[in-house]
Amino acid sequence: MSQTDLAALIGLTFQQVQKYERGTNRLSASALWRAAKALGVPVLYFFDGLTGRAVVGPDEERDVVTMHIARKIRALQPQIRDILDTLVDALIQRTSR
Repeated sequence: MSQTDLAALIGLTFQQVQKYERGTNRLSASALWRAAKALGVPVLYFFDGLTGRAVVGPDEERDVVTMHIARKIRALQPQIRDILDTLVDALIQRTSR
């Protein structure tokens, strides 16, 4: 399958697919899912042969922590989430002084 054909199937431009293939740009999870579907392979196909944990930078580490916290927050009762939201707002105001 050509890059042009793949791009058309997953709703991207040919140039975007080229950048993803070269590693210039990162592929979003949804675009990876669409690519797997277009190619007729499971998403895990793209991870075959990878072992261990990928090295990530400080910003990416924070993103991972943020996602873990968000998952835990979603499990809380709505009233508790509201209290937590107020607390986070107060912390932001306090640290931005």
